[in-house]
Amino acid sequence: MKYSGTDSWEIRVNEFDWLLGPALWIRAAERIDVPIAGVVTGPLDIDELDLDELPQPSADTGAVSGTALARGWLHLWNAAVFWPPLKNQEVLAEVARFAPPDFEALADFPDFRRVFAARWPQAHAWHSARKRAGIQARPDRANTGVRHDIEGDVVRAVEAEMGRKPAPFSLHLIVLPVAEDLIRPAGEGTYLVPERFRRTAGYQQWLASTVRALA
Repeated sequence: MKYSGTDSWEIRVNEFDWLLGPALWIRAAERIDVPIAGVVTGPLDIDELDLDELPQPSADTGAVSGTALARGWLHLWNAAVFWPPLKNQEVLAEVARFAPPDFEALADFPDFRRVFAARWPQAHAWHSARKRAGIQARPDRANTGVRHDIEGDVVRAVEAEMGRKPAPFSLHLIVLPVAEDLIRPAGEGTYLVPERFRRTAGYQQWLASTVRALA
């Protein structure tokens, strides 16, 4: 999680979510068919992978109905998107129920739980390698003297344009490696942002417009 802000505003950017990233990989690997709508994003951005490294569905999947896999995956996805900030022990305990090795929170979806648990080591390894590469590729990690603060720069530009500080606001941006350019609202002040789109001028225009509306 990365933060930008002052006493009056805050933007939290979650770039490498420990559960949403692996969930996207497992959806792709197991070919889990879920409707793309609301907070359910488009597919994993396959260009981020070597196509040869995306495995075939596991043997267990053949014995599980597509409906059972979809229901379990949607339960996990919605919980991970919508759980509140980790500010108290109760929330931390709930999040821990989705963690390995038991994935206790998936107990009502035993077939999906078994498939998800079997795939977790591969998904987690992919996620960890991707996170390391992403962090090392940041300009501020390459000794260029460039700050990696897209969001802060946009807010400061809006401040200069308005000639004043913005009114207090808070945004939570969840950045995901998905093949779409649609920013999806996910509750008050929370948005799902495609990783590639975040690198574009279109993203900065969207964020500036959002900040203006809040400021």
